[in-house]
Amino acid sequence: REDASNADTKYLRNKIRLEVIPKLNELHPTFSENFKNTLQYLHQTETIASTYLLKLKQDLFVSKDGKVEIEIDKLRGLQPLPTYLYALFSPYGFKEMDNLEGLLNGLSGKQLQSNTHILVKNRNVLLLTSKSDAKSVVDEFLIPEDKVPLNLPVNLKFTKVSERYDNTKNEIYVQKSALKYPLTVRKWKSGDYFYPIGLNRKKKLSKYFKDEKVDVLSKEETWLLCSGEQIVWVVGMRADHRFRVVDTTQEILKIDIK
Repeated sequence: REDASNADTKYLRNKIRLEVIPKLNELHPTFSENFKNTLQYLHQTETIASTYLLKLKQDLFVSKDGKVEIEIDKLRGLQPLPTYLYALFSPYGFKEMDNLEGLLNGLSGKQLQSNTHILVKNRNVLLLTSKSDAKSVVDEFLIPEDKVPLNLPVNLKFTKVSERYDNTKNEIYVQKSALKYPLTVRKWKSGDYFYPIGLNRKKKLSKYFKDEKVDVLSKEETWLLCSGEQIVWVVGMRADHRFRVVDTTQEILKIDIK
């Protein structure tokens, strides 16, 4: 039906329909038919491009440890690079090509943030992860001696044992008498240090992460088990030498990630 606003050329769609298209048809009688065909070809081309980009993304974007890794050398091999970068990263909110190209050439640890995602350069790869909408505002949790709370960010189990075994990344043995309760589980902060078991000398946690080649995002996800101000365990990585079992006649505590 004909609406009163259809004839009002203050609306762009009407101005194009009523003034521009008639002029184009006047200049080229087959304009409308050609334009319709061109639109059809463009839609078909878009389908081909989308299929190719999906396959390319499956090859480049490798899921690993809750993050996506993208090899920078493989990205640099795509030409024209800005077009590919836009196609691959704009769905995650990254649309400034200068910033993306700068990230490829930047120092390890440099990052970009969109409204929904974080993109970090880590040596020869980019790490892509989503921002957690449910990120907890709590960054420290208390563990009393008699009960392990259910709200811990890592699922720890404490067991009294009669023998000790070698520590692993997911299981450590400590002298229970060396612990001061309540224990805490917290995120690491600048200036933290510990005595890596087997090393028996102080080492800054930032230096430890660097030596272990821990990427920026994984560092932010790392939790510490602490006794007072002292680190007992960089959870999932390394125990502290000060809490090692030195007397097997005293209580030994096994702590592991369930």
